[in-house]
Amino acid sequence: KPTKLQPLNTSSLSTTSNTISNIDIEITSPFSSWESNFPADPGGLPYPYEVCRDVFRANAGLVSKLKLSNLNMDKVYDLKFYAARGFVGNVSKYTVKGTIVTMPHKSNIFGTVDILNLVPDTGGTLEISVNGDTSSNPGYIGVLQITERK
Repeated sequence: KPTKLQPLNTSSLSTTSNTISNIDIEITSPFSSWESNFPADPGGLPYPYEVCRDVFRANAGLVSKLKLSNLNMDKVYDLKFYAARGFVGNVSKYTVKGTIVTMPHKSNIFGTVDILNLVPDTGGTLEISVNGDTSSNPGYIGVLQITERK
């Protein structure tokens, strides 16, 4: 569990084939907290139990931001988001390069949302915003799956 929500900078992330990735992730605008969520069953998704249960939270009215860096300018990227919540209500909103996707949180319904075909900004970066869909709704993120293509 993170003890600080900002700054966080991870390097040497591993890939699904257990190789080291050059991609770095940094929190550039802090999350409000992290939560050990309800005992969420991944619902058939290929993520470990702990990943499905734990989330970062952006309180209502707050926009939290992540920056991906060291991306290959000759590739395109697909981002997949997942944030389990054990109750009906909140809707998380993810924004990258003007594309917005939302994830409604419904009890015992598990799914992901995607932003596809992203070209990194000059310098090999992408910024991701996470917030709720209204000023009274928090937003959550538990999984960020990055797929490099092309």
